[in-house]
Amino acid sequence: MKSHAELLFKRKDITVVIAGILLLGVQVIITVICIYQGLLGFVGVFYLLLTLGLGVIFGYSVSKWIIPVTKMNRILSYAEENEDIEALLRELDKMTEGERPDRLFAGISELINREQQAQILSTEATIHVLQSQINPHFLYNTLETIRSKAILQGNEEIAKMNEALATLFRYNISRPGEMATLADEMDNVESYLIIQQYRFRDKFKVTKIFDEADGYLMAYMMPILTIQPIVENAIHHGLENKIGQGEITIRVFTTQNRLMIIISDDGIGIPEEQLKEMQRKLETVNSVSDKSVNQKKPRGEGIALQNVHQRIKFYYGEDYGLEITSTEGCGTTVEIFLPKIYDFKEGA
Repeated sequence: MKSHAELLFKRKDITVVIAGILLLGVQVIITVICIYQGLLGFVGVFYLLLTLGLGVIFGYSVSKWIIPVTKMNRILSYAEENEDIEALLRELDKMTEGERPDRLFAGISELINREQQAQILSTEATIHVLQSQINPHFLYNTLETIRSKAILQGNEEIAKMNEALATLFRYNISRPGEMATLADEMDNVESYLIIQQYRFRDKFKVTKIFDEADGYLMAYMMPILTIQPIVENAIHHGLENKIGQGEITIRVFTTQNRLMIIISDDGIGIPEEQLKEMQRKLETVNSVSDKSVNQKKPRGEGIALQNVHQRIKFYYGEDYGLEITSTEGCGTTVEIFLPKIYDFKEGA
């Protein structure tokens, strides 16, 4: 097991520093002896002061630059060899502010945090896949059997609901962690709406508005399950408790650099304090350092928004994500900001 000193310094680094100190020490001793014996006189005193001055400069340089840089190199080497990010963070924290160059430390911390967040998201995705693996083929075959029996019995509603449910399962289970085109996402939303329309009958209607001027619109890419969770929130939290029929509007258009998806409903809206809390959580979500993703939370409107928001930030950076506005009694609007990245095969 390496000692703390061995983790921070290589032997050759220690040798260089000790050799420099010993040489200065020997030089000072020789100079003092010469002065004491009257061999150098005034020149000896000057030479002694010069030696002391150089010693001070050497000592300052060692403490201010050589030691911190050497420590940084050794810490990074240690972390690389052991793949232990937590150990690296602990060693960096032991360094004083004067020992670490701020910009370098900030950059390293950012990379470390990004790596940690990537590991968390990867772990959660793996857990999600494991939890979802209930033999998809068996599930699909069972649903197809139910659909076939419904058709034979003349029950078209059950047949269509089963078909839509099977499509949803395929999209959610068979493609975890992938990117999807806008066309894929809208097809998934359509399957979801078929089931909800049968459940709620004429409780709501859906209006879709697309920017036909952009020929690549349906080929633009985004993380899978970006749109459907927002539509689900609109139904369950906005329209389900609304008196009378409601409406959801999905509008998609592009600006010079962005793909904009706006999902709005005319439902019951969100109380002001709850809305502020949701907006605060979205603002504090960070693609590389937010630890909330690793904590268990109850399902709710804010959780789905945070999930989509954080995944977008993780893939595309801090300039993208979600914004939510709402007026109690009038409805809610969620805006999704994405970069214009399209699938060449779809756009061809």
